[in-house]
Amino acid sequence: MSRRDGYQRNSKVASEVPTTEHVPRVLPKNQDPSLVNRNKRMLGQLLGTLEKFRKEDKQLSGTEAFMRRSNSLQR
Repeated sequence: MSRRDGYQRNSKVASEVPTTEHVPRVLPKNQDPSLVNRNKRMLGQLLGTLEKFRKEDKQLSGTEAFMRRSNSLQR
């Protein structure tokens, strides 16, 4: 039987379908120094951005306008 999305139903029982074992991928993390440097740089930029937004959120959450907005949203 065929459906419009291309999926075909099989009448096989689940026990008849051969199972494949999961094999973990081996990633070359430490083999390429430029890749290691790129990963460190990207992680540093991400952490810096998160820290910047955390400080900004902390600063804005103390303002009176933020308190009024949050009170009106809770109602």
